[in-house]
Amino acid sequence: MRNKKGRSKKSEASGNPSTRQRILDAAFKAFLKAGYDRTSTLEIATLAKVSKRELYTYFEDKAALFAAGIRGRTDRMRVPLVAPDISNPNALARTLEAYGASLLTGATHAHVLAVHRLVIAESQHSPELATILDREGRQANVGALVELMSQAQARGLLATGDPQHFASLFSSLLWGDLFSRLLMRVEKTPSAGEIARRSREATRAFLELHAASGRRR
Repeated sequence: MRNKKGRSKKSEASGNPSTRQRILDAAFKAFLKAGYDRTSTLEIATLAKVSKRELYTYFEDKAALFAAGIRGRTDRMRVPLVAPDISNPNALARTLEAYGASLLTGATHAHVLAVHRLVIAESQHSPELATILDREGRQANVGALVELMSQAQARGLLATGDPQHFASLFSSLLWGDLFSRLLMRVEKTPSAGEIARRSREATRAFLELHAASGRRR
C-alpha cells in the first residue's frame, strides 16, 4: 500500500536509518538540555532538520522516541550474550566476564548516566519514563542474563536454583554501590582496567558460590 508521495507504509515504518538516528540524537540532546516534559516534538523535528510529519513516520510519540533510544543503548550493552559460549566451565566464566565488562562499560557511559538523572528529575511530571527505562534497560539485560543462567544450569555448569536469583546475585556482585555513587557524582567513571577487574572478581565470586559441585574454580 502506498501513500500520496508514492512510498509504501512498510518503507516508512523501517525508514532511512540515518534520518531515524538523527531524530533520536536530536531528541536526547533536547531532553537532556531542557527536560523531557518541556521538550516538544516540534523542537525535536526542528533540531533534526525534519518535518513533524516525517518525525511521526518514524516514531509514534515522544515516549516511543525515548524507548527507542534506550533500546538501542541496551542492544549495544548486550552484545556478548547474542551467541554466548557455555560449552564448558572456562567458557562460561569468559562469557560472564565479557557480559559484565560490556554492561559496566555501557551503563557507566556519561550519556547513560545523564539519561538516568533525567528520569529521576522528571519522575514527578513524567513517571512513565521510569517504566520505559526499566523495561528497555534493566529488564532487557536481566532477561538475557537469566536466560544465560538457565542454559548454564541445563548444561550442568551451575547448581540448581532460581535463575532469576542467580542473575540478581551476579549483578549485585558486579555493581556493588558503584552506580548510585556515579549518579551522585561522588565516584569517577571506572577505567577499562577497573571494569575488567570488577567483572573478573564478580565472576569468580559468583562461580565459587554457584558452580555445579565439582566444577567450582
